[in-house]
Amino acid sequence: MKHPKNALVITTIPPRIAGKPPVEGGHSEWILLNGPTKNKVLNAPGYPQPVPKHPGSKPYTVKSTPTMGLGVFATRDIPMGQIIFAERPLIVSPCGLIPIGDINPQDYSREDYQKIMLYEGEQLLEVAARRMEPERRAKLMALMNSHLEDGSGPIRGIIRTNGYGVSNLCDGDDIPTFGSSSPSYYSLVCDVGSRINHRCGALYIFRLANTNLFFSSCLPNVCHAFKPSSFSVVFFALRDIKSGEQLFHSYCAPEQPSSDRKAALAPYGIACVCASCINATPETDTIRQTFLARIKEYRRQSKTWEQLPISPGWNVPVQNLDKLLKYQKALVKEGLDAHPDYWAEFIPALAMAYRWAGRRREMEKVIREMLGYAKFLQEKTDMRKS
Repeated sequence: MKHPKNALVITTIPPRIAGKPPVEGGHSEWILLNGPTKNKVLNAPGYPQPVPKHPGSKPYTVKSTPTMGLGVFATRDIPMGQIIFAERPLIVSPCGLIPIGDINPQDYSREDYQKIMLYEGEQLLEVAARRMEPERRAKLMALMNSHLEDGSGPIRGIIRTNGYGVSNLCDGDDIPTFGSSSPSYYSLVCDVGSRINHRCGALYIFRLANTNLFFSSCLPNVCHAFKPSSFSVVFFALRDIKSGEQLFHSYCAPEQPSSDRKAALAPYGIACVCASCINATPETDTIRQTFLARIKEYRRQSKTWEQLPISPGWNVPVQNLDKLLKYQKALVKEGLDAHPDYWAEFIPALAMAYRWAGRRREMEKVIREMLGYAKFLQEKTDMRKS
């Protein structure tokens, strides 16, 4: 069925078949403000594919934590780039959910118009929620809501708290800029994956008693991608994860100093107590703020080394190796080794320094790690297109 442009549509993905049980992985309810956007999913190569599965035995478990309610923990070592789990969203809605109608904002005060929009949006979300299977609707309503006093409404508050914006699911051909007020991209709310709050968000964790599963930290070890052909969100190990380690996302940009990260979390009434936050110093803030510029400079220097013949009298790159190794230790401690530019800029410079020092085994090791990360990044990119 074709839907006209700018048509408000509520659809079920994958479609339910009367008299048949739900498909494996469940069904998502999707609110669209632009009918043709549905074709981005229906025309995805291989649609409808099953939800991707993790290799081997189940690599995670959910259990209680002393201060964070429920958390997700690795049950075995998980190598970088491996799928930890994947799930189909419970509900998908426009990030700027604006009901279509004849309401003229000029007829109301700004405050009253905002209330009307929130109310109308909540009614639309309630329609979508009533279409869900009871079990999945219960999972949606069990998620944390940190917007209890701003008029968002129960479902809108849950979506604002737990939603993932995804750039490869948007109206039109242009990829919107995250953080903008544009309604052209969509927010996904999952079950396990959306039970996220920044580490030790005590205000809301204790208010909603054990509703949080998957937390956020300034030292993340998990990332995700949306796969259109299976209409699912896939969670990957962002770095090697040890058995027993808790899984964390990051809400904040890694280059932000501790004060900026704290300010970014303040509207949610929560405070992060990851090691990078509680042990923050002016020195660690400087490491983060200068990270991108510094690794690009190291890469620029290493490219000049590539042009030079290796000779016993030339030891500038060798002297840089100790500096690079010391800096690498600081980056790992701050969690910046999960940043794509760490692999694109810093690791090639480190490999070249190892080469000049005659440490071939170490050079080959970091090159293998770099190629492994590049493969993971490409697989993640390909998944977003399929």
